[in-house]
Amino acid sequence: MDEQDKRIFEEMLETMPGDLKAAFDAAVESSGMSKEQFVEGLWKEVAADEAGLAADEDDLMRSMFIGDCPECGSTHTVSGDELEEIDDPTIAFCETCGLIWCLECGMMLAAGEECGHWEICEACTEEKDEYGDCGILPADCPFVLDWQAKAAADMLTSRCAWCGGEIPEGGEVFGTGARIREGIDFVQGGCEDGFLMEVTIAGRRVPTVVTGKDSDARKQGNDLMFMTCSLKCAEELKIELERERDIIEKIQLN
Repeated sequence: MDEQDKRIFEEMLETMPGDLKAAFDAAVESSGMSKEQFVEGLWKEVAADEAGLAADEDDLMRSMFIGDCPECGSTHTVSGDELEEIDDPTIAFCETCGLIWCLECGMMLAAGEECGHWEICEACTEEKDEYGDCGILPADCPFVLDWQAKAAADMLTSRCAWCGGEIPEGGEVFGTGARIREGIDFVQGGCEDGFLMEVTIAGRRVPTVVTGKDSDARKQGNDLMFMTCSLKCAEELKIELERERDIIEKIQLN
């Protein structure tokens, strides 16, 4: 509590109605402290309450505009404009696992990398306003979604689903298939061609292919296919999949 705060508080006390001033004096007396000590303690409580409210407001803003980490689920995430090495409000950083991702389209990024959706927007012929905005969010843009799907397909065939290591072009790939228990919506019936997605296994996000309804992999009993760089990674993944028995019915190495 600095001198200005003390002066303001003293002025406030002087203007109090008589009954409130008497109640204040009684509170000071019953506390066993001097008036200065009592006021100092009261001021600290007010400051702590204000700090708590500010922290709650900051967390609300963070959850609205940044969100939790899509990799580890941590709430310790910050906007890139708060970090000198990033200095970009369209990028987010997780202080727990180090993930960097684009807040516009959700794409995960390497350190120092600019999200590829900006190049797509630059080349797009859609009518734009004076600020270069076409009115379609990157996360909803068909051109951006197509780019993301191709990038995910490239990642699936060039990086190990388990360790994340690079799979050399033409290198041996080890597949692990999994059958999902009856009733899990995303693999039941419908999709002719299959699609890419990420699932969480042993606390990490793992890329997988949901096989097409009439594909050979589905006919062999594989609803999901994981591509790994080595037999070791395939076996480690299989062990973790076997712990997901509430979802996974059967696992096989291919």
